[in-house]
Amino acid sequence: AAPTTCAQDQSAADFAGGSLSGTAITQVADGEVTLAPGLDVDFSGLSLPAGWGSYDWPYDSVVGTATVAGGLLTVDGARANPEPFSTGPGSSLEFVATFSGDGNQHVGFGGGNHLPSGEVFNTGPWAIFSTLGGGALFARCFDNVTHFDTSIPGSWFGSPHRYRIDWGASAVDFYIDGTLVLSQPVIIPGLMRPAASDLFGGGGVVTVDWMRMTPYAPSGTFESRIHDAGSPVTWVSMNWNALTPAGTTLAMSVRTGNTPVPDGTWTSYAAVANSGDAVGGTARYLQYHAAFDATDRTRTPSLADVSVTCSACAGGPTVIADLSAVSSLNAGNGRSNA
Repeated sequence: AAPTTCAQDQSAADFAGGSLSGTAITQVADGEVTLAPGLDVDFSGLSLPAGWGSYDWPYDSVVGTATVAGGLLTVDGARANPEPFSTGPGSSLEFVATFSGDGNQHVGFGGGNHLPSGEVFNTGPWAIFSTLGGGALFARCFDNVTHFDTSIPGSWFGSPHRYRIDWGASAVDFYIDGTLVLSQPVIIPGLMRPAASDLFGGGGVVTVDWMRMTPYAPSGTFESRIHDAGSPVTWVSMNWNALTPAGTTLAMSVRTGNTPVPDGTWTSYAAVANSGDAVGGTARYLQYHAAFDATDRTRTPSLADVSVTCSACAGGPTVIADLSAVSSLNAGNGRSNA
């Protein structure tokens, strides 16, 4: 008979059954494991994350709001950002956001305070994705002296995209959906913090699905839950989907045994060099181990799913419910709001 999938992790709920050390489960797609980031918010609750605040922009009669529901941060006529938090050059910010295309919508790094009058996006510096006056998406930098505003060709409004801003010592790189769209040579001094803003209430809004910021941990591990085939089986091959950007590595290994809790009768962990390689051995239970490393701490490997086949899986695959769903200044507006 053809091999059957007898062990599988593919959602945040699946990975949550394992053990993390220097790693984190993120809400990308239906869940993945990465090195632990310096900031990691997925807006999965019913209120702003701990340490975050929201602030109404007083430029219209609408009281602005920043609300969390359905796994999204929705900003309308307000700004949301962590409060006692800042970072310097060498940091990267990554997020999934949806811009409506209305003017003065911004997500990215901003300097200043979180209170008037020198608040984020009302004072410099910044490095942001922004709609500027509306109708187009811009990659924008301000070093407190010069504005660098570059329109990004393409259709970016009304649907979520994955954005990344790499704030380097002498340049800021902007990415959309993994593609570099602009490298702006600029030195931005001082400290900044991540923020999301929509200047005028009652119109289009900005939503953010999740947000992560470096540095990532230099190394970490993930050890899966124990997978039970139901009876002794012959384990065939191990497959996984992962990303390993330059400067990162991911090493997989596996062990098997016939007791529900690993003991001295279990095999030692054996490396599986490539997805699709053989596992071998006959046993009822299986556990895998993933080792994450990064010499570039602005990047992380990411493990999206793992499956192991067997030749006679009497008990069928382990099934866990997929809970993946739980899973800047615009001179034209006459104000110094990005």
